[in-house]
Amino acid sequence: MALAPFTVKWIEGLQPDGVERLYWDTKQPGLGLRVTANGKAYLCVQYRIRNSGQYRRVALGAYGSVTLDEARERARRFKSAALDGVDLQNERKKSASRLTFAALSDQWIDLHVRPKRSPRTLDDYQAKLRLYLLPKFGKRAIEEIRRADVLALHKAMAGTPKVADYAVVVGKAAVNFGLKNELLPAGMANPFADIELYGGEGRERFLSGDEVARIGDTIVGLQGSGAISPWAAAAIRLLVLTGARKSEILTLRWDWVDLDQSALLLPTSKTGKRRIELNPAAIAVLRTIPRVVGNPHTICGRKSGTHLSNLDRAWRLVAERSKIEGCRIHDLRHTFASFAAADGLSLLMIGKLLGHTVPATTQRYAHLAETALKRANDALGAKLAGLMGDGEAAQKGKDGGAQ
Repeated sequence: MALAPFTVKWIEGLQPDGVERLYWDTKQPGLGLRVTANGKAYLCVQYRIRNSGQYRRVALGAYGSVTLDEARERARRFKSAALDGVDLQNERKKSASRLTFAALSDQWIDLHVRPKRSPRTLDDYQAKLRLYLLPKFGKRAIEEIRRADVLALHKAMAGTPKVADYAVVVGKAAVNFGLKNELLPAGMANPFADIELYGGEGRERFLSGDEVARIGDTIVGLQGSGAISPWAAAAIRLLVLTGARKSEILTLRWDWVDLDQSALLLPTSKTGKRRIELNPAAIAVLRTIPRVVGNPHTICGRKSGTHLSNLDRAWRLVAERSKIEGCRIHDLRHTFASFAAADGLSLLMIGKLLGHTVPATTQRYAHLAETALKRANDALGAKLAGLMGDGEAAQKGKDGGAQ
């Protein structure tokens, strides 16, 4: 234990020496810095409660996630309260334990969802809260909600599995917000966590390579005959080539298209600000789209200055002429992801391309990624076996392991 004048330069200049050390700030009494043997730094405050004489040490967080100025201010508040005989940490725990799900969800919506998510996502979250979560959990303190209660609600909604899963995801996000921002006691379990979701099996439709080829030929024919507009044709092509959401393509504006960066830079989307990577094929489509003077939108609608609002008619016509059944427009996004997985892209990379903020959302493509992994492993094994002179093993690898 040692005294030191805490500064940003001093803290960031500390080097690990294999020994855990504890330092105390000479500027703010009670503010401590614990440096682990491998160099990680954590701020804390130590204080003595007047009257009881009890000493407390409270973790303030890792240095970096908590700034030095923030730590000094929080340490000052803890010390000041302790001089009045008040243990601020106990008061915070009592207050947090009384926080109801309704009060927490209000703060989550106001401080996180409304300023950082799209209006559509805000409406979706509020609907799930209003219809399913608040009637069940709204008046209850977070610490009173048990995992069994969440499981019971999830089971009761089994008739609408996608909605049931969405409700659990919303509840989990609200509680995680409370934990991350210290509205709830540290270490409190999230009752919405680790609930096995239904997953919406059977809803995704992945187009085959032959079907994608037929779509391409059909679009050329329909656009050439004037059956669909060049903007509708371009929108469908972009959905296939980028994996973007329909709303992201239909509302796209030319000033969000950055061909120098090969990206669409969306100021807002379902998950907030988003970058959509453009491959050369998508760029080629964008270069063919007619621009309309006075209309800022990339995919123009019939009315002056508007974007195309309904792609369903054009898509139904394309699907019918291509003899493709049971495929929604949203399945073009799934198709993009399925081809990415089949080509060996990791689930992390696929999630980034699709703009997923929750890793579990990308898990639906896990089986496709595993197939690509096996194919790559077989090819690698064949190559190495050939180098070692094992001709039979090399041939089996090339044949995909066939006996």
